[in-house]
Amino acid sequence: MKNLFSDTLKLLIVLFFVAQSSTTFAQKKGDSFWKEEEKKAKQGDLRAMVALGDAYRGNIFSQDDDRNFEKALKWYKKAQLSTLGTKGQKGELGLFLIHWLGGYDLERNEAEGLRWLNEIKQQSWATRTYDDKANISLLDLAKVQTEAEKGVEEAQILLARIYLEFNLDYPRAIAWLDRADMNGSLDAPYLKAKWALIRQNPHFLDPNNWTEYHKAMASIWQRAIAEGSTMAQIEYTAAQIQSNRVDAKNVEKMIEIASKKRTSPEMAAKSLLMVYAVKAGKEKFVYLRKFAEVAKNIDFTYSTQAQEALKEWAHFNKKMSTLSGYVEYAADRKDLRNDIINTADYRADFQGKIKPLSDFYHALHKPDNVAFIGSDNIKNYDNEFYSKVFRVFQRINHLDDLMEFRRVMNDESWLSPLRSEYEARYPNKFAELGVAADRIAYYQEKDKLHRKKFTNFAEGRLFLSELILRNDLTASLKNELTSDTKKQIIYDIYGRSPSKKQLSQLQDVIYREKWILPEGEQIYFEMQHDSDNSFAGDVTLNKVLYHYQCTRKGEGSRFELTIHAVKNNQSNLVYKGNIDAQNKDANTVAVKIFKAKFNVYRWVDSAQDYLLTTVSAQSSQIETAEMGDISIYKSSAHGMSPTQLTQKDQAREFSQKVAVKSAVKYFILAYTNLLTTI
Repeated sequence: MKNLFSDTLKLLIVLFFVAQSSTTFAQKKGDSFWKEEEKKAKQGDLRAMVALGDAYRGNIFSQDDDRNFEKALKWYKKAQLSTLGTKGQKGELGLFLIHWLGGYDLERNEAEGLRWLNEIKQQSWATRTYDDKANISLLDLAKVQTEAEKGVEEAQILLARIYLEFNLDYPRAIAWLDRADMNGSLDAPYLKAKWALIRQNPHFLDPNNWTEYHKAMASIWQRAIAEGSTMAQIEYTAAQIQSNRVDAKNVEKMIEIASKKRTSPEMAAKSLLMVYAVKAGKEKFVYLRKFAEVAKNIDFTYSTQAQEALKEWAHFNKKMSTLSGYVEYAADRKDLRNDIINTADYRADFQGKIKPLSDFYHALHKPDNVAFIGSDNIKNYDNEFYSKVFRVFQRINHLDDLMEFRRVMNDESWLSPLRSEYEARYPNKFAELGVAADRIAYYQEKDKLHRKKFTNFAEGRLFLSELILRNDLTASLKNELTSDTKKQIIYDIYGRSPSKKQLSQLQDVIYREKWILPEGEQIYFEMQHDSDNSFAGDVTLNKVLYHYQCTRKGEGSRFELTIHAVKNNQSNLVYKGNIDAQNKDANTVAVKIFKAKFNVYRWVDSAQDYLLTTVSAQSSQIETAEMGDISIYKSSAHGMSPTQLTQKDQAREFSQKVAVKSAVKYFILAYTNLLTTI
């Protein structure tokens, strides 16, 4: 952000040399240097006349004893009579100030002051522009003062800044800051502290002393920010950016300032420009967009950085205005390439596959991408998307891709305007792919089933009866669809991992609704023995088969565990207790298996005595720990090495079920002494 302080530095340099020159004159009155300057002025040297006028007028660094407005007026009037120089170079600013301010033996003459102010309105130095604070203009002084006198806090702050930053009058500036402070301004105390420091240390205005100035300002910035000064926050963040030491907290503060209703459009734009300067990737362009939207009615011709940002914005937004432009832009940038689309696949029409195109559409419509691309641009992409849909359709050369195309076309609301058009295209496409008439009917019915969501068995029975009545399907195709329908009815109603209560309900339905057989009975058996909520397994040890069943209790982390020992064709219940399986994170599960003993007529758990196992997706071994007196039941009859004993249950994907099965296997092998027949 190299241009952030360009205008600020120009002002500080001016102030520094004005302060130095005024102090020099004040210290050297009567010596040879002063006499030489006065001699030059009397000989008609315009520069010397204005310099003498400025010295007597003084500035925010001058002491009252050194100021004499009558003498200043004398030299300014002589400068005005000079035939040398041009308007704006003959002390017009000084004449405006001494008439406007008055005092020091000269009566205030507001009208005369404004007359001279009008003489300098074409001068570029009459306006101060900044990247880290609101711009100010000397030409607005009268208007701002009128508002300040009405008690408008923002005007009082602005008026004080004009007096300070144009190097006019320190006491008057402080007086207006005091009034703003009384009005509740959070910026007034900050400005008073900042300019008190500068006035005591004029050398801080020399750019060579910038580092020292920052160190001296650190405590003032921090205190003012803590007290809620927006101006302090912006200037502090700007200083950080200049020093390449920006932290995320301050960037978030700038975003917050920009979003406040009370923040002026000018300061909102400048805050967003700072955020844009330090952000990267998509976020950078999100804030570039926000800056451009706020800045469209603000004159930023003075700011090189703002002009560069607006130029980049024009290029960026032109690209984003079309879908093909977005794809091209994303392909050329490493931080965006393949972010939400593979550009090579896009250009190849996804090889006739509609799903990636649909995924791309939805990805572009996510909030972060809408903020990046722009909602207006996104709306303009629809026609290009529709054209791409047609090209994808033309590329289809596999039946599976055509069926997927139909499903996506029917499921996705953004494609609804195209449905009737493509319904008319499907017969020719089926013929092009060599699909027979009965197969077309089959795929149409399969597509219909895919879109259906069953909520009860009566609805499923009606759907199935309509399917059976179709006479355009072969017997084998109809049987296949009938079987698929029965399965989907059960999965839609109960899901793929039903609870214990739902399994019981399904068992009742199977024997009441005979039409759901045999698929219903098959699914019930599978769900009872291998779902996330109910699963079973076997462990063999010393010619004894231990069969276990785990059933989740409700919706929580608790399971009921039963273990039967099978030997010589006899099965005996040897354990009935509880398991608690907690997901510590996506890849780690902690499983507790509690000690349980049969007591007279029921099994009783012990909450203090349990085996704790920790199972991780990243490790092939489980970790174990013994709590309470569970250790007294440990057995070595398994004859395995520690590595063999703690081997995790093998599965393609890690899950809570895998963790529980691993823990139960270890429990059976290592704690056989707890598994006793009733």
